[in-house]
Amino acid sequence: MEDPELVDARIVIHPDRRPSGEHIRRYNLPTANEVGILIVKDTEDTEAPEDGDEPATSRDVVIQLRGGGYKRISKTHRSYDALEYVLLFPHGEDGWHPELRMSNGRKLTPMKYYASEIMVRAG
Repeated sequence: MEDPELVDARIVIHPDRRPSGEHIRRYNLPTANEVGILIVKDTEDTEAPEDGDEPATSRDVVIQLRGGGYKRISKTHRSYDALEYVLLFPHGEDGWHPELRMSNGRKLTPMKYYASEIMVRAG
């Protein structure tokens, strides 16, 4: 359902103007050629999955490989966390994935992994 107030809305960026009291670079024009977008879909609009397909509410994440080409990844892929939790993985490090093990060989749960990642350490 469209919001009647936003039907004719548009975003206009004037790089030479900024509100008084704002930081000089807050309203700069974008300098990157890449765009990231998040589309939130209503759960009422989801369709039932066909046989063998993932549920309609699952994420469809496609990454561009450094050597060229694209690859679809799941939310349990080791590269996914850097996309979802940018502040925890600012340099694109690998995050939790199902193959991680503790030193005793047992599976490392996501909860234990993230508790270790955000733990305060000396130095």
